[in-house]
Amino acid sequence: MHPVPLDEIPIHQTPLSLRYGASSDRNFYDRSYFNAHDRTGDVFFVAGAGVYPNLGVTDAYGTVRRGEPPSTVRCHAATSSA
Repeated sequence: MHPVPLDEIPIHQTPLSLRYGASSDRNFYDRSYFNAHDRTGDVFFVAGAGVYPNLGVTDAYGTVRRGEPPSTVRCHAATSSA
């Protein structure tokens, strides 16, 4: 078993590669998020990623708010089985 790039992120629930889920449940997932803000609360940032190995999907998002409205980016892709 060879590591995959997401194996370096500490979000997995088992000692296996992210390519393998801890359950055969089709809705099993590993997700992580990060947020930050300045001391005044004028700037806020949040980003996250999810891996759904039994569905073959990876998704991510990011939002930055500095004033109104916030700017958001969402993306998803099929997970490679290679």
